[in-house]
This record gives sequence, structure tokens and C-alpha cells, in this order.
Amino acid sequence: MVDQARSVKKLLFAGFWLLTAGLLFFNAWTGSQFPSDDCVYAVTAREALQDNGWLEPTWQRSPFLEKGPLLPWALAGSLSLLGETDLALRLPGILAALLFLACLYRLGRRLGLHPPAALVAVALAMALHVFFLTARRPMTDVPGMALGLAGFLLAAFPGSRGRGHGRAVAGGVLLGLSLLTKLTAPAPFLFGLLVLQASRPFRNTRGLLVTLGATAVTAIPWHAFMVAQHGQTFIDTYFLFHLLERASRAVVGDAAAQTYVAWALEREGLAAVLVAVSIPLTGVLALRRNRAALCICALGFGALAPLAISATALPHYLVTLVPAAALSVGLLAHGAGQDPAACWLPSSLAFLAALAFGLNNCREVLDPDHGPGARSACEALTFEGTAARLTATFDLHDPCVAWYCGTRVHFLGADPGFLQATRDIPMLQGFVKAVEPGTIRELTRNGTLVLTRSDRLDSLGDLAQKEGVEITTREFGHRVVVEFTSGERSR
Repeated sequence: MVDQARSVKKLLFAGFWLLTAGLLFFNAWTGSQFPSDDCVYAVTAREALQDNGWLEPTWQRSPFLEKGPLLPWALAGSLSLLGETDLALRLPGILAALLFLACLYRLGRRLGLHPPAALVAVALAMALHVFFLTARRPMTDVPGMALGLAGFLLAAFPGSRGRGHGRAVAGGVLLGLSLLTKLTAPAPFLFGLLVLQASRPFRNTRGLLVTLGATAVTAIPWHAFMVAQHGQTFIDTYFLFHLLERASRAVVGDAAAQTYVAWALEREGLAAVLVAVSIPLTGVLALRRNRAALCICALGFGALAPLAISATALPHYLVTLVPAAALSVGLLAHGAGQDPAACWLPSSLAFLAALAFGLNNCREVLDPDHGPGARSACEALTFEGTAARLTATFDLHDPCVAWYCGTRVHFLGADPGFLQATRDIPMLQGFVKAVEPGTIRELTRNGTLVLTRSDRLDSLGDLAQKEGVEITTREFGHRVVVEFTSGERSR
């Protein structure tokens, strides 16, 4: 009977992970990408393959100095295997999500959670919309977090055998790779390691120094190379813009607290309630010096600090809170009695996490289509053989035009708000241009097609009329392809 019970548990355990992987992969080959950084990274990966620009990423053949090279490398590898498909773009994030969830489960077990409670933590992470959605995007957040958590797991728990520092070195390398994915990605985990030095169960000063050294050795060479190649321009963009600018003013987004609270209320629902309920218990146990609670609080404070000082507020920044939030619910599932036989609490929380997943992520699983029309427009133009002419947008920042049409795109603007919001972004310098007298005539002579939004058509039509140019339009979802025709030719 005992052996039979163990076999059933193993089957249920395997089934849980197969279901988790299946949900992450389901329909990942359909839909389209967000008109955001998703397509920027896609283009950098394509150009890395085309130009062998592995050390110096480019976007539209201009230096891409915004982020580290690891995600473009991963995407380029995926594209080389699967071609230019949506699955290829989503594969690195999905694999990183599975790595993160495995490390989350392992960390829960190392902190003393019994297996059902550790699985509840994994289920809660999957239920969070910010995690599941971001995991299926070609973005830096989940890969950076996965590598950071893996590094933290190795560095915080160096093992009991011998005095070697193999795990500390490996942890440092993973943290360095996390930094090469996104500059701030390892911050919560490095901060957590520092805070935990105040707790006797985690104190390992020599191991921490080894980890920090390995992190530096891993991360410094590429940064030194980029400084040597691009000098002050790289420093201003990579460090000053993405750290100081976003900490001091809202480059994109505003009212950080309101943005994050609104996301939790509107998008997380029941999952957010479960996290909110678990936080007081975690705090009380941390005051009692509970090992698991101390680690969770360290990770939580490490994730909150960058969010608190940054004036730029984007929902996907909340991904850094997922480890602490999920483990906190896992600690709640563990229960005060720490009795695995008393399974009603983890079973109830597991059911609620599954319900939260369905409520939060059902649409993303069934229809991961986030593009407002650029893909369908480019596919139609490609079929006609005119996609190469779509080389501009109007009052619209949609990098997916460059990805789906395979063209070098400029972002034309007549609206002062659009120009102000985009001109200061280093990556867009040289690509954002104000519409001036004669611009429309030049577009007409060159046979340029322009992509815009329906609410910008009147403004674009007025500009064309002033220069004696007529426009014809074709709608693709929420995007409109505009073609210019000179008044004399149309008559």
C-alpha cells in the first residue's frame, strides 16, 4: 500500500509539471506580438543572424545599447531552429519560465515547505497574469528572473559537504548571466543574499564574496567591450538612461503606485487576494525568525526597492515580485502545524490558484494575439509584393512593422505629445522625425506606404490636402495603411 501511494504521488507530481508545461506552450505558435519591445528584440535577433553581430546587437542596423545581449542571443538561436515564427519568439521565455518554476519549487523545499505547499507556490506563480503573460513574450524580465533565482538558490544554499565553493561560483555565473539579460534583473537576488547574511542559518560571508566575484567576472567582459566600442554613448544609454532617467522621471508610464495597484485589482483578482492574505503570516513568522519567512521577506524587499525608486511604471516590472509572492502563499499552504497529512489547506489553496489561473489567463491561453493589425497588414502587403514600401508610421510607435514587413521603419509625428514621448528614447533617435512642409510630397514621390491609427487619419489627411496630395486607405484591425497619390496624377 505504501509503495502504491508513493507511485500515485509520483504520477500526480509528474502530471502537475506536464500540465504546467502544456499550458505555457499551448497556442504559443499562434497570434501576434505586442507592438512594443517584443518586436524590437525580435529584430535584434534577426539582424544578429543576418550580420553575425553577436557581440554588438543592432536594431534596424543601428547600435542597440539598451539591454544586454543574452535575450537576442537566445532569440537568434530559437529563430535559427524554428524560423521566423511566433513560437520561435516565445520559446526562450517559456523555457525560462519552466526553469524559474523548477527553481521556485526547489527553493520552497530547501526552505522547509512540504511538497504540496511548494507546488502551491508554483501554482500561484502560474496564476499570476503578469507572470504567465510575460513568460510568453520575447522580453527580458522572465529570463532575467529565472537566471537570477537559479543563482540565488545555489548561492544561498551552498550545501553541507566540504568547504568548496562550487555552488557559490555557479550561482555567481548565473547571476552574471541574469545581469547580461537585464541590468536590474539580479538586483532582488543580490539584495536578498546581502540581507540574509544577518541571519545565522544563511550566513556565509566567504561564499557570498565568491558569488559576487563570479558575477563580476561573468558580466564585466561584455560591458568593457561595449564601452571600448561605443564609449560615452554606451554609458549614457545603458547605465544613465535606464537607471537614473527612469528613477528620476517617468520616461514611460506614470504614477507608479496607481499603475501597480490598478494592475493587481484589474488583472490579478483572486491571485492578488491570496497573496495579500499570506503577507501578514509571512511578516509574523519573519519576526519570529522563521527561516522561510526571512528568505521570502529578503526577496520581497529586494524586488520592491527598484520599483519604489523608479518613476517609470510598467506592469511587467511586477514580475520581480513573483518569487516572494508565490513563496508567501506556499508558506501559508504549509500551515502552522507543518503536517503534510493535514492536506485540506494546501488542497484548498491549490484549487483557488487553479481558479485564479482560469480567470486571469484563459484568454491568453486560447488567443495570444496582441497585435492591433501590423501583422495582418504586412502579410497582405507581402502577398501583393508591396511590403517593402511600408517604411513609415504616422503618430504611431509600432516596432512590429519592422519585424513583420522586414523593412527599416521611421516614425513620423505631427502630434507634439507623440514627438515628446519618443524623441528622448535613445533607441529611437534618428528614427523619429517630425512631419515638416514637403514631407508628404517626398513620401508621395517615393511611393512610401504609411501605417497609422484610424484616429490619426483626419490629421494625416489635412496635412496631405495642404500639399495637394490625396490619400487612399486600407484597414487592418486597428491599423490603417495609407497610400499617397498626387492630385495631378489622380485627375
